[in-house]
Amino acid sequence: MSKQSLRSLGVGFLLAAILTGAFAIFYQGQVPISGITLPSVLKGQNSKANESVAEELSQVKEEKDQLNLNIASINLENTGLTEKVNNQAESLEYYKSLLESNGILLPKDDSETAEDESESTVKGDQIFTVNQGESAGEIAQRLESEGFISSAAEFEQLISDWNLSGLIQAGDHELSTSMTIHEIASQLTNGAYYHQ
Repeated sequence: MSKQSLRSLGVGFLLAAILTGAFAIFYQGQVPISGITLPSVLKGQNSKANESVAEELSQVKEEKDQLNLNIASINLENTGLTEKVNNQAESLEYYKSLLESNGILLPKDDSETAEDESESTVKGDQIFTVNQGESAGEIAQRLESEGFISSAAEFEQLISDWNLSGLIQAGDHELSTSMTIHEIASQLTNGAYYHQ
């Protein structure tokens, strides 16, 4: 075979491949990407998947708008109720001051007494200061004398069992008389000691 005949054979194969590809794409509509057809590409049509995504997006937007409306109405109701409560409290204070100015004393309400008791309970939290260089025994004695724990020896035993003496942080700690020794140890070590 001569050079010229090989060149002609190669050009023939190339033209055959181009014509076969053009026939498959343009006449049969077979695009080499799955799920897409030539008419949809040429006409700019959306596939069914794109349409379903668009529908879901519109539904989500509608739901979001509805939820925003619900939130706005709830906030409006909340504002109205807050104003009513404030107005009632102001009216009550005004009437109490009128009665007191006329010399009429009102007996204390049970709710006011309960509020006073709850305030005193909340005030049960006290600041306990651990000084720099203070030993675990001194801290335990002070905790017992200030009423935070019932037994200094028990607290010292806990500190020594768990090797917490080096972990106790100097500074102010907020403690309550209702706390257990485990909670107090956790507070004094800034959470290094944890007990369930």
